[in-house]
Amino acid sequence: MRVSISVLLVGLIGLTVVSCGPSALADPPPRAKPAIAPDRGTPASAGASSAAEAPPEVAAVSAVLVRNGVQNISLGRASSQGNLTIFPLNTSKPTKDNPFRPLDKAMDRRQLRVSELGSASVPTLKVKNTGKEKVFVMTGEIVTGANQDRMSSHDVLLPPDKRAVRLPVYCVEQGRWAQNSQHFSAGKTAGTTMLRKTAARKGSQGKIWSKVAKKSGAVAVNSSTGTMQAVYNNRQVKKRIAKYEKKLLPLATGHQEMVGFVAAIDGEVVSADLFANHGLLRALWPKLLKAIAIDAIASKTPSARAPSPDLVRDFLRTGMNGKTKQIDNPGLGQELLIEADNEISGTMLRYDSQIIHLAVFGPDREDRPRALAPPIRSARTSRRSAASDAPAPAASAQKNDWPAPSKEQRKMKRRAEKKARKQAREPAAEQARKPAKKRTNRAIKGIQGQAGRKGKGAY
Repeated sequence: MRVSISVLLVGLIGLTVVSCGPSALADPPPRAKPAIAPDRGTPASAGASSAAEAPPEVAAVSAVLVRNGVQNISLGRASSQGNLTIFPLNTSKPTKDNPFRPLDKAMDRRQLRVSELGSASVPTLKVKNTGKEKVFVMTGEIVTGANQDRMSSHDVLLPPDKRAVRLPVYCVEQGRWAQNSQHFSAGKTAGTTMLRKTAARKGSQGKIWSKVAKKSGAVAVNSSTGTMQAVYNNRQVKKRIAKYEKKLLPLATGHQEMVGFVAAIDGEVVSADLFANHGLLRALWPKLLKAIAIDAIASKTPSARAPSPDLVRDFLRTGMNGKTKQIDNPGLGQELLIEADNEISGTMLRYDSQIIHLAVFGPDREDRPRALAPPIRSARTSRRSAASDAPAPAASAQKNDWPAPSKEQRKMKRRAEKKARKQAREPAAEQARKPAKKRTNRAIKGIQGQAGRKGKGAY
């Protein structure tokens, strides 16, 4: 029996809307209708124009998925390598068709030209799609060259109309502003999970630089220009990434039904990605796996434990219950910003009643402070603390059970207090000389004693 996304969400993440069959997508419950403006380039009806004037904030993510034909998705069997675990997201209707060309392939075939603006600007590049297919640029994809390496800050679907489009980007190479090529090249890499999350939330450029520096330091990579690409090009890092690729790269290449995945590091879910089709996932899977592997390598507390399916369901449930808000996008379709509880957020790009890409990110592990160890106490200190924390005995008990100290005890106490006051008044250097002086005096007395005994025996 085919189950729609609403049934999936009940079984997978525990939502309350239940319906069976593809027909459930045609007429969702009224309360699940989001007030989304029509896609750019799609004819707008009179009713749609009124919706476009409505506030951009819409209902839960799950309602948007249902209305845009996302169905028959299931959680696959987990695969692990070291402290990284991947859960595939599979569809029961796999297809090899992919009408969207990925960034790297388009740039390699010179279908997409990426260059600096006439008056170069750090947060903006100029892109032109000269081919016949739409080109998809994912948030976090890196291009190298020109004045400095950049990273896309949006999911963008570029039309094949040879029209130049301004692409919002972030700099991921802080120490260079000098042209080394006229056009950019495909970096074939992507920002790590928290870099992608910061870009999706439209964070500051300073925060991007800070995260690049932290990640470089965590894997012991130094670069004269502070570029993220240096991390991927490092020989030792490549060797460590290869171990993850050997085990996890075949997940997408060998399974046509896989259209997304959930990633977990050290037993904690960090992200989830869902794509329009298997072809788009397969094209982006190698660079996404490298980025997640960098996160796993840089972990402060590596652990080989895998998260339970219930933990994955909780993460997805929280993300699907998040609210969406439309934001500006330079390409086709609409980009929606996702805000959910527990510091979970993400983005979603929809075009022509289809979800092109959905990304959900967990809490920021990199900025989380390490837990402080409890202070080390000696047995004597512990006994004193326990005694001080204990309730004071009653007056009658003190009179009966705790007799007054004797004269000798009081004398010893006064002597100890007098010694402590004297030591407090003496300089530290004098206190340090006293033990040596005592040892010298004992040695002299010993020599004198031996000499006296020898002399007595001689006479």
